[in-house]
Amino acid sequence: MNRVLGICNLHDGPNLGRLSANTTLGCVTFLGRFGLMDFTLSNFTNSGINKICVLVEDHVQSVRNHIGDGQVWVSNTKTGFQRILFNEKGVSSPKFNTDIANITTNRDVIEEASFEYVIIAPAFFIMNVDFRDALKAHIYSQKKISVLYKKIDNADKEFLNCDTISFKKDKSISSVGFNNGQTEKANICLETFIINRDEFFKIVDDQKQVSHIYNLRRMIYHGISTGQLDVNAIEFKDIVIPFLSYDHYVRNSMAVLNKDVAEKLFKKDWLIYTKIHSTPPTVFGPDAEVRNCYIANGCKIYGKVENSILSRDVVVEKGAVVKDCILFTHTEVGKDVKAQYLMCDKTVKIETEKNPTGEKDSYLYIGRGAKI
Repeated sequence: MNRVLGICNLHDGPNLGRLSANTTLGCVTFLGRFGLMDFTLSNFTNSGINKICVLVEDHVQSVRNHIGDGQVWVSNTKTGFQRILFNEKGVSSPKFNTDIANITTNRDVIEEASFEYVIIAPAFFIMNVDFRDALKAHIYSQKKISVLYKKIDNADKEFLNCDTISFKKDKSISSVGFNNGQTEKANICLETFIINRDEFFKIVDDQKQVSHIYNLRRMIYHGISTGQLDVNAIEFKDIVIPFLSYDHYVRNSMAVLNKDVAEKLFKKDWLIYTKIHSTPPTVFGPDAEVRNCYIANGCKIYGKVENSILSRDVVVEKGAVVKDCILFTHTEVGKDVKAQYLMCDKTVKIETEKNPTGEKDSYLYIGRGAKI
């Protein structure tokens, strides 16, 4: 896979509400220890792709903090690299701050890499993709562009507002649509593209003639609709967990507490790599009770925790009960507090309010640094 450049695209992602207000979507915490982008980066690494770029739309410092030197995701440091690409001028003009503008600004960095194919993937679809198989299918198709899609039968409830695709008989794409929830069956575009090098740069260059606000995805759709591009479709049959809104984040994070879902997502032969933190193991007090939880290292548990997700360095004091909650780093739940259906951002301290409770279908969000 030395002839492949992997690009994690953090542009044009969905809005996760207050969770992504102060950080880029790819760095939003998942299951207490991962960033959402870790799955895309790990897919590259596990597929043998060692040349990786991360296109950052905003909040670049959060990406730098999470990735560090990038060596976690580069298995061969002699020939591989991981680079963060950011378009500083685009911050003041959000409408024009596209992934193509970012690529254009950092084109010299990209062109320096020796590659024949580009694989560009987002961070808001959590899935385990072996890009070696996908690349073989792309090459076999003899098309210059391929896209991964997921066939679903619950489009009226899931993957709402995502792009859909229709096919010709030869599995090339005939048209692109939009999932408005009107039908149950749909072919969801996973916004993961495999593109030949020359075609990739041609699309980037052609954007100036079409529209400066078009991103790479829209340029490909434009090419399909005008008949200028012949795009191959590759079906992805494994589990896909979308993160398209704040409610999606809560619901789909809690869903992974289900053993069957977790086993489909986390496989022994497909590790998910993340930033390493030098924190001690979690401490469980003599009266601690824990059931069906994800608990990161550095926590101190003296009370009861059930069906919950705790990030690093969370403290649950004696007599406290945490049930059906998601607690981010350095959250403290005080003595005798009974918390349920909460989504707590970093460094929240719950002390005087003894019964903070949301609803099963509407988790109560407590903002970063709040004290209640």
